[in-house]
Amino acid sequence: MKDSIKIGIAGCGWIAQNAHIPAFQTIRGVEIISVFDNDIQKTNNVTKKFNIKKAYDNYEDFLESEIDAVVISTPNYTHGDFSIKALQKGKHVLCEKPITIHSKDAADIIRVAHENKRVFMPGFVNRFREDIKKMDEIISKGEIGEIKKIKAGWIRKSGVPRPGTWFTNKELSGGGVLIDLGPHILDLCLMLLKENRVKDIMFKASRNYNSDKDKGASWFDTGEFQNSVIDVEDTIISNIIFENDTVIELNLCWMAPVKGDHTYFDVQGSKGTLKLKTLFGFSNDRLWDKDSIAVSKLDGFRNEVVFDRRTNNALTAFDGLTRYFVSTIRGEMPSFLTPEDGYNTVNLIERLYMTENS
Repeated sequence: MKDSIKIGIAGCGWIAQNAHIPAFQTIRGVEIISVFDNDIQKTNNVTKKFNIKKAYDNYEDFLESEIDAVVISTPNYTHGDFSIKALQKGKHVLCEKPITIHSKDAADIIRVAHENKRVFMPGFVNRFREDIKKMDEIISKGEIGEIKKIKAGWIRKSGVPRPGTWFTNKELSGGGVLIDLGPHILDLCLMLLKENRVKDIMFKASRNYNSDKDKGASWFDTGEFQNSVIDVEDTIISNIIFENDTVIELNLCWMAPVKGDHTYFDVQGSKGTLKLKTLFGFSNDRLWDKDSIAVSKLDGFRNEVVFDRRTNNALTAFDGLTRYFVSTIRGEMPSFLTPEDGYNTVNLIERLYMTENS
């Protein structure tokens, strides 16, 4: 692989402008040369803001530009089609979660990526957080023994993403809080468990949100509120039992009656427990005053690790993700983040929704 890598950004929304583009522009030997969005005014604004050469409002024309890789940050319903078209054109792909809405489309992505010998990487950015890497290290070393149960959740106080846009329209998004926040949490649970064979599921979803704009995510407000369809869940709880009898207890909410936003992992092992208290994403409305991991062992050992939020945050995680994507393209390291990881989360989320409807 040549040293210089040319990147194209598909989708010029909030996450592209605030995370992907700034991160790639810090990497030596990488150049963003083109952007695509259906809104040509938005693409023109982005090219000027970030000094990018070309703007397209046609995806096929965009793929014909001299790019080696595509970052897909468009609405959920486009992810599968856009990923496959890019791979077929010989482009490497970094795709925002969920990689697709349906598992059959995710399977097609894996097949096409292998056929074309191209990197396809799901955008599981939280794997690159300092606290998550430390949690994985502790568990991988066997410090709390064999995992028996993971209680995990991401709870927001007022965190509905752009209410009234495609995010809250099931036909376009595929669902609500489960398909928005769920891929991040479930990916990490599956990574820790090293198990994806589901034996039984309990799942309950509810929708309490109507049209209260004040419940929208303030950090994600682009002024795009519309009085359109809001037909997705904002709260879910689930118990997932696997064939090896390990359990995930999952809780996700966009608008909970809590004092602040928080993300947690309570991992119960055969030799002790690990409790991670943190917050994913970009919200500043935090419940906890520190990001920490507390380990308690049956032999009486206790330890707490506290993380510096100047480096343990979403932007540094995006920096890690983008650099890892580039390194994988260059063949500098085998990928620990695979297309199959993206498929596994889509498949599990699909099964959860099917359980609700059965």
